[in-house]
Parts: sequence; C-alpha cells; structure tokens
Amino acid sequence: MASSIYSQLSHKERLIFVRKIALAFSACWEIQLPEPRLIGELIASNVDGQITLRVGPDRHHGLGGPFHSVRDYLRAYIKCCLVLLEKQQDIEEYKEKHLHRIREFVNTRLHEIPKIVEIVPIVAMHADMGPHNIIVSNQTPTEIQAIIDWEFLESAPYASLYREMEMFFRETAPNGFGPEYERADELREAFWSSIPNWKRWNESEATQTFLEWFRFGLFMKPEYRPKELTDEERDKFWVENIRVVESMLDKYAPQLNEASNA
Repeated sequence: MASSIYSQLSHKERLIFVRKIALAFSACWEIQLPEPRLIGELIASNVDGQITLRVGPDRHHGLGGPFHSVRDYLRAYIKCCLVLLEKQQDIEEYKEKHLHRIREFVNTRLHEIPKIVEIVPIVAMHADMGPHNIIVSNQTPTEIQAIIDWEFLESAPYASLYREMEMFFRETAPNGFGPEYERADELREAFWSSIPNWKRWNESEATQTFLEWFRFGLFMKPEYRPKELTDEERDKFWVENIRVVESMLDKYAPQLNEASNA
C-alpha cells in the first residue's frame, strides 16, 4: 500500500506520485453523472447490459439526502459534525472552551453560507482515496497498480475530498493533521498543474468559500489527546482545530465570545 511507503519517498518521487494520483482523482471527477446532479451515494446498476448511475441517500457520513443544493449538503455535513463532537469523549477541556459557541453558531448561522458555493462542481468520487487504498509496485513505488475499496462512491462537490488530498502533502499524525512534508507547496503545485482545469476551480472564489465552511465541519471535532504528551505537544495537538473554529466564529459571529461558555 502507498500508506506504508509514501513517507519514505524522496521529494522527487513524491512529485512523480502526486502527478499520477491527480490524474486518478480527475478521471473520477470526469465521469458523466445523471442530471440534475444530486449529492449523495452514487449507485451503479446493470440494466440490460448498460451501466446506469443514480444518486441515493449518503451512507458514508450518514447525512441523508440526496441533496439538491451544495448549501443543503454543507448544512447537513456541519450538523453531523456537531453531533459527533457532542458525542466525543475525553476531550472535555476542548468542549468546555468551544462547544457552546460552536453549537450556537450551527443553530443560528448556517443560513449565511454564500450562494456562490452552488457553482462548485458536483462529481463522481471514491469517498476514501487516500494512500491506504492505493496499491503500488514493490519494485517501483511511484507506479500505481490499483485503487481499492470502492464500497462508497459518492456524487458530491469535488472539494469535499480536501482531507483525502491533503494526505499526499502531510505526514500522518495522531491528531489527524500532521505537519506538511518538506516543500509541500511544490507537491501541491505538481498535483494541481497536472489537472489544469481543476486547478482553476481550486483557485476560484467558489471553492475557497466552500472549503471555509467544509473545513469548519471537518476540524470541529478534535481527536482524543493522549495524556502522556509533553506540555508543548499538548499545546500543538489541537492547534489547527482551534484555529479553524475560532477563525470561523470570529468572522461570522464575533459576538459569540468565550464568556458565553459560562
């Protein structure tokens, strides 16, 4: 699996790899979907020898649907993330400081998701196309031989694969968001330059706005922080979760200050 060797590759080898995996992402995104394009699980059926596609409720995240708009999808995703945060155990320090503000924001601000996100392309995607589902050659580790685990196919905004794409630019870490590889900016440039049409989309205001809201949901719930960490390690463990959440709340709801936790 690529997950067992990717961190050991040289920078030059990673550049080769990300160019190839970018084409794999793009190949999925270019699959023709039924119109109108809905958001949910993508289901393939064989009808009289012809493969037909339809979109059903989302099972991967349990969001329901299918959704007719990107904003409805984002609202459902963020609400689901809040439920997961509320259920998460052993993160009481984080919850005491942030949960009330997050809950108030989710209950009162999701109608503010800008309309521009509706133009983000809805595409076919492998819902978990990280290094752990990519088989590579034993002799040539930059040679992709297969992508496995196609149980969950989705019809969804392409940028919702943010976490999976970041796996090729960051080290693995217990907090789910490790440090960037050396010269990660070159890895990102190699990835997106291999698929220039998608690079333009990725730089668009629509995608950047989508990611602002999507990342809020993604980073809302932190991972369990081991008790044996040093003070410095403890401070760093949730730093990205806190940065993303506080930036979002300060931008859209500055009046929800920390005093409201009292």
